[in-house]
Amino acid sequence: MFRFIAIVLFLALAGAANGQSKPRVLVFAAASMKNVLDMLGAEFAKTCECSLVLSLASSGTLARQIEAGAPADVFISADLEWMEWLANKEIIEADAQKVIAKNRLIVVLSVDEEKMPSGNVADLLSVGRIAIANPTSVPAGRYARQALQKLGLWEKVSSRLVLGENVRISLSLAARGDVKTAIVYQSDLVIEPRVKLAYMFSEDSHQPIVYPAALIGRNTKAEEFLKFLGSSKAIAIFQKFGFTAVRDD
Repeated sequence: MFRFIAIVLFLALAGAANGQSKPRVLVFAAASMKNVLDMLGAEFAKTCECSLVLSLASSGTLARQIEAGAPADVFISADLEWMEWLANKEIIEADAQKVIAKNRLIVVLSVDEEKMPSGNVADLLSVGRIAIANPTSVPAGRYARQALQKLGLWEKVSSRLVLGENVRISLSLAARGDVKTAIVYQSDLVIEPRVKLAYMFSEDSHQPIVYPAALIGRNTKAEEFLKFLGSSKAIAIFQKFGFTAVRDD
């Protein structure tokens, strides 16, 4: 709770420091979108005559903050479940959301690993600690658990799992060599040169990895930002960072 209050106070003070003449769009987004949203925000800011502020964490953490009254204008989740959770609480309208991107689930190793394992994921995960995001609250962890259960590996590896607050923590553990492997997103591979791809899960081993976005309240600049995310310029940026973009119809 204290952390949430600190975030709200910081954002309020930041808005005051920037002056009242420039509209602000506050985007609460899944941690896995940090790098792509940095570039998307910079591109959008060139023409919107507004400031874009990002608050990044696990989707579950952000959804709970929004429920508690955090002044978000846009919420971008790493799965449909947390978006539906807010819709059920009537904080967002069920039909006021759209999927803006898709992703894939992979296993990575530190680049310092001299020998690449075989393509058998059971062999790959048979030794050492495995970093995943916490499946209780983080979509990346939930997808990882689904994939491991589908392959009959969950019970075999559960005692060696290292659970992170978000997927970027799992990524950093593998990058530093603190764990043998990590289960993260394909887009994480693009932004972390200290890891390498070891295995890609089939898409039918888990629920589809999608990023729904929705407006919270009424902010015309936020509406413009959501529309921008379906533009050709935004799609090129999504693809650059390893996402599959979803074009507006």
